[in-house]
Amino acid sequence: MKGIYIAMVTPFNSDGSLALEAHKRNIERWNRTNVKGYLVLGSTGEAVHLSYEEKVKLVEATLEVRSPDKKVFVGTGQFSTEETIKFTNEMASLGVDYALVVTPFFYKSLMSSDALLRHFIKVADRSRIPVFVYNVPQYTGVNLPVDIIPRLAEHENIRGLKDSSGNIYYDSAILRMGLESFELFVGNFTALFQSTLLGASGALLGVANVAPQETADLYEKGRSGDVETAKRIYMKLLKVNGLLVGRLGPAGVKYGMDLLGYEGLYPRPPLLPLNDDQKMQVKEVLKEAGLME
Repeated sequence: MKGIYIAMVTPFNSDGSLALEAHKRNIERWNRTNVKGYLVLGSTGEAVHLSYEEKVKLVEATLEVRSPDKKVFVGTGQFSTEETIKFTNEMASLGVDYALVVTPFFYKSLMSSDALLRHFIKVADRSRIPVFVYNVPQYTGVNLPVDIIPRLAEHENIRGLKDSSGNIYYDSAILRMGLESFELFVGNFTALFQSTLLGASGALLGVANVAPQETADLYEKGRSGDVETAKRIYMKLLKVNGLLVGRLGPAGVKYGMDLLGYEGLYPRPPLLPLNDDQKMQVKEVLKEAGLME
C-alpha cells in the first residue's frame, strides 16, 4: 500500500449540489496515473460540509469507478466514539479498504492522552476494516501525543497514522521507533521529501489532485535512491502546494484542477470561490511549475 494517495476534493455545482459525475470523471483520469488510491471525505474534500446521504453517495461513486488496483481510504471520524464506530462500519459495508479516523476535537482541552488512546482502541476493536489515525492539529487544535503511538501500534487493527502537521521532527520521532507493520503517511506536502527519505510509507495529499503523477514520481524516486530527481520534483511543487493548499484551501485546489482539465468546480459555503486576483496567482504558479502552458 506504500505510495501516494489523492486526498480528493468534492466537486459541487454552482447551486451547491453534489457533482457526482464530475467526481467520477476525475477519478477515471487519475486511474491512469501511478497513485496508489484515494481518500474520500478528508479535509480537502470538505467532509464537514456534507450530509450523511451525500457522504454515502460520494463513497459509492468512488468505489464504482476506482481502478481495481487502487485502494480507498474514507474519513470516518465523528464527534463521539460510538458514532465513529457506527459510521466506520457503514463505510466498511460499502467496500472501502481503510478508515481514516481524525482525533476528536470538540472538547479539545479534555482530549488527554488517555482519552485519545481509549477512543482509538475502542474504534479499532469494533471496526471491520483497518484503522488509520488522523492527526491534523491545524484544523482540530489537538495534536496526537507521540508517546501514545507505540500503544496504538500494538493494536492489530490500527494500521498506521496520517500526520498532516507538517512537523518533520514529529514524523522522524515516529519513524525512529521502528514500529513493525505500522505505516506512517504524511498529509502535508512540505514534509513529503524528507519523510520519504526517512522511510515513511507515503502520503495522502491535497496537491495530488493537480499533480498526481508528479507526486507519485517524487515518492518513487526518493524511495529508490534517486534523491536529486525527487528533490527537483519537490522544489517544483513546493510553491504550488503552498498557494493552492496552504493559502487558498479547497477552492484553490479546485480552480487549479479546472485549469488542468479536471473538474474541481465550486467550494461549498461558507467557503468562497477565488476572486480574480487569486485566480491569476494560481495560473502563474502552475505555469512556473510547468504544469500548464
